[in-house]
Amino acid sequence: MDLLTAETAVAILDKKYRNKGYGKLALKRVIIYAFDELGIKKIGATILLSNKSSVNMVKNLGFVVTEIKNKSGWMPNGEMADMVFMELTKD
Repeated sequence: MDLLTAETAVAILDKKYRNKGYGKLALKRVIIYAFDELGIKKIGATILLSNKSSVNMVKNLGFVVTEIKNKSGWMPNGEMADMVFMELTKD
């Protein structure tokens, strides 16, 4: 297990607070803390491929797509969804 790698996620559950920058701000702070205070070297994020807003948000923060995982995420209705794995590496 690599102790210098972490995975993160952001969920804004109340729809009235989505697309207002709260998730991006929270994730920025997590990234800064992880890199600067914890010494993490790489952060991963797994996101529903269909969630274009979240995919674009993490891309704007510097994450890059490393893998598309077809039918790999369980949904509440029992169906499997496609996921995208993205990574951000400290410079």
